Amino acid sequence: MKEESGLRVSPRLTGWAADALLAVLPDGAADRPALFAAPDGASFSRSLPAWHRSTPADQRLGFWLRRHPLLGARERRWLSDRVYDVLRHGRAYETFLRQYSIDPGSPGGGNAIRPARAGQGDAPLSSVPPDGGREGTAGVQAMQRVQAVQEGRLLALIHLSEAMRQQASAARAQSSPPCQDVSRQDGEQQCGADAQHGIHPWHETDALTTLAGDYTRWLATQPPAVRFSLPDWLWQRIGAAHGEQAPALAAHLLLPASTDIRCNLLKGKPAALQKLLAAAGLAAEPVAEVPTALRLSGRPALARLPQFGQGWFELQDAGSQAIVDTCGVRRGARVIDFCAGAGGKTLALAARMRNQGQILAFDTEEARLSRLTPRLTRAGVDIVTTLRIDGCDDPRLARYQGWADLVLVDAPCSGSGTLRRHPDLKWRLQPDDVDHYQQLQRTIVLAALRLLRPGGRLVYATCSLLADENAQQMQWLVERLGAGWQATAQRAWLPGEQGGDAFFMAAWEKPG
Repeated sequence: MKEESGLRVSPRLTGWAADALLAVLPDGAADRPALFAAPDGASFSRSLPAWHRSTPADQRLGFWLRRHPLLGARERRWLSDRVYDVLRHGRAYETFLRQYSIDPGSPGGGNAIRPARAGQGDAPLSSVPPDGGREGTAGVQAMQRVQAVQEGRLLALIHLSEAMRQQASAARAQSSPPCQDVSRQDGEQQCGADAQHGIHPWHETDALTTLAGDYTRWLATQPPAVRFSLPDWLWQRIGAAHGEQAPALAAHLLLPASTDIRCNLLKGKPAALQKLLAAAGLAAEPVAEVPTALRLSGRPALARLPQFGQGWFELQDAGSQAIVDTCGVRRGARVIDFCAGAGGKTLALAARMRNQGQILAFDTEEARLSRLTPRLTRAGVDIVTTLRIDGCDDPRLARYQGWADLVLVDAPCSGSGTLRRHPDLKWRLQPDDVDHYQQLQRTIVLAALRLLRPGGRLVYATCSLLADENAQQMQWLVERLGAGWQATAQRAWLPGEQGGDAFFMAAWEKPG
């Protein structure tokens, strides 16, 4: 329904989406004056410091979806897209919406977003008086309206996200070929991206178009940290590391992540896998400069494919695969994956070695290593031994001193290069976290160096965009390595270059 004086939101999908958004936020976050739009963009992470150790958004959303089994596949996709879009653009969306007020008592069970009255433009949505300024409201009613306003804040974010989705869909439709016959269940015809995903335009399309246009014009006037929805400190560090490239890089971080898979060379070649996927109705394209990588459109249910169960492929970002390629590992090598986690790079190394040699997969968390075991079986790999270690001082490391041809340190890091995939990270990270990771990375590298044989190779890698964890670490290492160590490679992969996550790697060869 169109609303001339305000924007009426649908209480159905938007209500579910608002509830899902609430589920991925830390407890108590929705009661605070700003979710993403604090003056410095620091969000609730400063006042809720434990959130960076809590369950990530993808797992929280997964829990929520499992509690709502009656939702259809299209509804789940729409809900997930809206939640992630708000996490990506949250600071800009919320700052823009401060120009509006929420009317939580509008007819029909919906909420209306209306231009704020004079003097309210700079007020957060949560500060709209719970009784609308009228005196004499009963306490219970006031509390109910406060709750409705808080829910309305989330609904407003979802509503703006939908407005921007429709704007993007309309732009794609204008640049697409003439409408083809894409049938709906009701027999009508649809065109463009909405047709492909089975999403029908809302009745409020005109009002949504106005809202999206207002937002687009407003966004162009904002400073970079707001425009790219980053905390001030994170934007400053990205700018310091990447200079003139920083705006384009930050813009890429607002895009949805790609779906990349790694072909298991023990099962066959990427071209053969590409044909198998095509037979299953999935288009997969090679990724330039990463010979084992294939990229798929959308988010297909890959785990349901027989080729997944047969070990033909694993989900792995193309940049992560490229790091393994630069390791230069050969058959028969002795390799240590010092921070193996669930073993994505361990598996890729084993395939590159044609399952010949020895790989030791270390990690401090047994739960992470336990996820590697079934993956090894599925991939047909039997050269990997896992070992949970008690940090870099574990006495068992002494037995491997001078043992390895290659030590891969896929170091714990801020993950700032994965914001397309994990947009909640930018609201969870704090500057102190980066300082912590920097010290931890140095401790790990010093321990890893002792495990190399003469002539062996250290490969240091992160999925970070920050100089603190990349260039500064290499400078620190140069100052500590003795004579004869040779830097053999250094490279960064950025989202705008190959379309995946951001990664950094550097390799050093031990003298001897």
